Amino acid sequence: MTPEKFARCLIGLALPLTEEEWYGLINLLERLQPGIADCLDADSIKKRRNDMNENEKDLCILCGKETSYNKNMHVGLRENYVDGGGQLCNKYADKIYK
Repeated sequence: MTPEKFARCLIGLALPLTEEEWYGLINLLERLQPGIADCLDADSIKKRRNDMNENEKDLCILCGKETSYNKNMHVGLRENYVDGGGQLCNKYADKIYK
């Protein structure tokens, strides 16, 4: 696993962080992998996470219907998530992968 992917997983799984905790995490990651803060764009990631309603459901990328997964759930914990594409509903995942 690359340092960038590891950092993205850490940030995706983290509980809501205070401003101080957030920048502490970024500083720690920066010490482990110099330059990673630039590729993570910490401010925009934090804003996106804070703007997300914790109960807002992700939509299927093919049919647009609501899925059973909250948008803030880490993609590594979901079924039918397509890397680089997005979330599929069960109906379309079954059509594609069966």
